[in-house]
Amino acid sequence: MNEVLTNILERSSIRKFKETPLSQEDIQVLKQAALASPTARNLQKWHFSFVCEKEKIATLEQKMFESTSDDAKARAKDRGMSFFYHAPLMIFISSQDLNHFSLVDAGIAVENIALAAQSLGLKSTIIGCCKDLLNDPSQNDLRTYLGFPEGYQFAIAIVIGYGDTTKEPHALDMSKITQL
Repeated sequence: MNEVLTNILERSSIRKFKETPLSQEDIQVLKQAALASPTARNLQKWHFSFVCEKEKIATLEQKMFESTSDDAKARAKDRGMSFFYHAPLMIFISSQDLNHFSLVDAGIAVENIALAAQSLGLKSTIIGCCKDLLNDPSQNDLRTYLGFPEGYQFAIAIVIGYGDTTKEPHALDMSKITQL
């Protein structure tokens, strides 16, 4: 089987990371994978904020904890108070406008990044839980703090690092496919 298909079939979401920082070379490859993502009509209305600073990740986690439901807080407590699983890199994808095409474009980009990470021997988890916090009109300062361009909104995020646990990929359920 070729390397691309192997990465697709072996990738799984990891929810426990080592604190080991990523190399600048790996981060550069992930940036290239992000920017190589196709977009509707090649408009490229996304922006990628690569957050490697522990303090910025901790600040966002604190804001998430303060603004979330009791149920989500309980789940976070079960994970050692981490919404982002202690990953050393978070990548936020934001967009000029959150329409159907921009959300599809963000989804394609996050998958490109996840597969690039897998190919580098890194693990990842795609994160959507920041949407309510980061797209709240009162959180413009937080979006600026995370490097979102003026007027951009959160679409999706991904955390990346060296896995501190293993997880088998989910089973392939062929009943989810109809061939006509």
